[in-house]
Amino acid sequence: MNATSYPPITPETLVRTTQKNPELRNEWTKRAQALRKWGVEGTVVGHSDSHGLCYEVFHRDGTTAYYDPSEIQEVKLLIPETETPWTKKVREMKYPQVVEFIPTRPIVAWFSSRKRTIHQLYKMTARQGDDKWILMGHNYDEEREIHVMIVPTELHIVLRYLPFENEWTLCEFKNGKQFHSAVLAYLGG
Repeated sequence: MNATSYPPITPETLVRTTQKNPELRNEWTKRAQALRKWGVEGTVVGHSDSHGLCYEVFHRDGTTAYYDPSEIQEVKLLIPETETPWTKKVREMKYPQVVEFIPTRPIVAWFSSRKRTIHQLYKMTARQGDDKWILMGHNYDEEREIHVMIVPTELHIVLRYLPFENEWTLCEFKNGKQFHSAVLAYLGG
């Protein structure tokens, strides 16, 4: 939680509901109580402070419900850190420079700090002069997994879809074992 801003938990923050706080007065209607789910992940979409601070949480099944701050906790995703000279250099680059530089790395992936999502860049073949790449997006949540792929095409086209926003951390891996170990840690497995 960020103690310097209000509300302390900002929208789009990934949270997990804990358990009903028995010390709270029962201010929710029966319908509102029925929408509340315990022990599940969701995303904060808003807040209300008309009767004390509470957060509106979007559940993975598409429903929303309100929770007291004592009934949710922020989910901290374990983002891998790969501080090699290549990664540092790419983080400082602008888009056209990245197009020239990425082909030299074996496994490149971006990890989101807001949701359980990974984007991975793949080169389709190792043949000289064959510039076919794909971008795989993997979104893992409790109820379903979503996998999206940009069809094989030239690198400069694929790079238009890369996540360069602040919530994404760029990582590079020397081999598949290193990458998959990082993914398992990120997913909490």
